Amino acid sequence: MTGPAWLTTWPTAYPWVYTLLVSLAVMLAAWLANWGTKRGLVRGFYRLLKATPLGRSGGNANFGVVPRLANIVPALVVWSGVAVVPGLPEALLAVVRNVCSAFIVLTLALAISAFLNLVN
Repeated sequence: MTGPAWLTTWPTAYPWVYTLLVSLAVMLAAWLANWGTKRGLVRGFYRLLKATPLGRSGGNANFGVVPRLANIVPALVVWSGVAVVPGLPEALLAVVRNVCSAFIVLTLALAISAFLNLVN
């Protein structure tokens, strides 16, 4: 069983719309990954931290390591998702992937810095 003819031919009739829709889907997936990571990982980490003597000491428990590491997840989603967007030139694909890679490296450096501040 096949669907209506317009349903199977519109991606070839309007390739820019298809590219736009897939790009929006990748951005939505990155946003959902960011939201889920922040809600699950970061909040779970702070709940776990409050159960330790370090979290109950009353000091500032906002260390910044885990929230910074959580920012890597949406960058990974964009890095892998940009490859499935049809109609993108190879140069644009390379630029987006390079920017995502640079963001990941920067985020790791900031997380290491926050961890070293915590140890200090």
